[in-house]
Amino acid sequence: MVDERIEEGNDSSFEYRYQRGSPGLNDRDKGIRVLEKEHVSPEESILSQWKDQARFPALSVLEMTYRRIQLYRNWCFGPAAAIRREQSTHDRNDFLEEGGANLALILSTFIGEEKRKLVQWLHKAYDGIFSGKIQLWVIETGGRAVSSSKLSDGTLRFLALLAILLHPRPPALVAIDEPELGLHPDLIHLVAQLLRTASERMQIVVTTHSRELIDALGEEPESVVICEKEDGESRFERLDAKRMKGWLKRYSLGELWSKGELGGNRW
Repeated sequence: MVDERIEEGNDSSFEYRYQRGSPGLNDRDKGIRVLEKEHVSPEESILSQWKDQARFPALSVLEMTYRRIQLYRNWCFGPAAAIRREQSTHDRNDFLEEGGANLALILSTFIGEEKRKLVQWLHKAYDGIFSGKIQLWVIETGGRAVSSSKLSDGTLRFLALLAILLHPRPPALVAIDEPELGLHPDLIHLVAQLLRTASERMQIVVTTHSRELIDALGEEPESVVICEKEDGESRFERLDAKRMKGWLKRYSLGELWSKGELGGNRW
């Protein structure tokens, strides 16, 4: 295990450190303590092992901050996917789980104006409205009801994005890996609009390989950060809107990316 250190403020003191195989804590009751190795599991974060808020307030604040970060990387929409099955009313209903298994429960918490906005966005993508109970159903124009077990992968993914980006009480930070996957290319501009709207209420980090999504952000090139590999390390650089102004008169942002003018290319 490598050395690590958690500090609060700019002084030289620490809240937690793991140095040369020796773990230590700043205990508000007992001062600086050197812990026995068996009291700290190297396989788990220290934040999950020592949770006494009175004795370790800085660790508690950090743990609560991390708890408010939602990551969305792993999606499964196949016939046996959990997102298609009926859900227990006792499952988590604050935020969408990473795999979307509690999608129906989350959508059922949208009421009033929140539900109206969600249906409005769904109408932009699909000719139908949704109704959420314990199992998710989409009621198409003409009255035909389709359960979540029979919805297309793209419809479920778009509903999951709506549940994340229109959430009335969003987490502090949301990270979404490739939101374009499984969606028709014509819907990517809607995803870009959703991201812009949601960014006014929460911090969002999105990774993408979609030229269409980058094109849709052409009016805000500074919102795009390019990732490059240099000497085995990742380097991130935000696009300069002023520098891009002349280029964008002739090319779209996605075209510039494809031509290798922005970086972030495989070869």
